[in-house]
Amino acid sequence: MSYKWPKSTGTVKISNTVVIRNSTKDYKMQTVDGGGLSGDGGQAENQEAPFDLVGSGSVLRNAIAKSWPEAAHIHGSKAKIENIYIPDVGEDAVTIFSGAEDIIILNCVFAKAADKMIQINGGKNILIKNCKFLDGFKSAIRIKLGTGKVTIEDCLFEKGQGAVVLDKGVPTPTITRCTYKGVQYKLRKG
Repeated sequence: MSYKWPKSTGTVKISNTVVIRNSTKDYKMQTVDGGGLSGDGGQAENQEAPFDLVGSGSVLRNAIAKSWPEAAHIHGSKAKIENIYIPDVGEDAVTIFSGAEDIIILNCVFAKAADKMIQINGGKNILIKNCKFLDGFKSAIRIKLGTGKVTIEDCLFEKGQGAVVLDKGVPTPTITRCTYKGVQYKLRKG
């Protein structure tokens, strides 16, 4: 698939993590350049996240990523990440932490990850819908022990190793209406 990335409406540079607390941050399809954040986008876990969604009802939407060394982090409840486009995933694209619940990741496109795109370290009632995972990944979605209900709907997984990877003991997520092209395995249980 040759994906046509959206056209940017401008550029915003960030040099510190943007904390979204109980509010919405809408970039209106601007490129968010995280080149000022610490980290090189490799697999080191100590890199600076471009966004941290905390509290209740925090929303990040309509942004094109550039030079994000780490994932957008979700710590709160009722958080939503929508219409985020990451053409070159750094350490991860989105990380959901233990304690987060009622999370929605909707209409996002992630490409070129050395490892994983969405890392779910815990939480419950997580919906990943209408997202595209493209052009290289070891695990498009990795779910770790301690995670509650996860639903994956209407997603495309293309040119990668594993679409969904579960740690040992993690319940199988509900996966419906997903498409797989050039993926070695759809679901792998630890």
